[in-house]
Amino acid sequence: MIKIKIGDLDVYHKGSLVNPTGDNLEITMGSHSDFTAEFEFKKDSNNEDTRIEAFQIERTGIGLRFINFNNTLGTGNVTPLRVGWLEGRSIFLNYRVYPINSEEGYILEYTWLLGKKVDENGKEIE
Repeated sequence: MIKIKIGDLDVYHKGSLVNPTGDNLEITMGSHSDFTAEFEFKKDSNNEDTRIEAFQIERTGIGLRFINFNNTLGTGNVTPLRVGWLEGRSIFLNYRVYPINSEEGYILEYTWLLGKKVDENGKEIE
């Protein structure tokens, strides 16, 4: 078993997904499928800014919409993004998105990190 820490955060899972069609992605985590992240990849010709939008999903978790992520060098965050809680701890996401070509398809690199313990409302208690 390997245990990885980044600062005070524990790496829960890391990986890379090749999405050649640009279809939506779904990642479900936890011993009882406790947390789901849905990812959408969109292009907006009316507003060409690269941006991310959060949206509500039907299950416990978060939806993230990556808009105009077309930089061949990749686009992502530097500071871990807190997206909820999992197994009694805060869960964070670091990501990097690379376009496969100019028409469709992406590579999503991700690292899920666990932080401090949380109460039943998701407030950190440590």
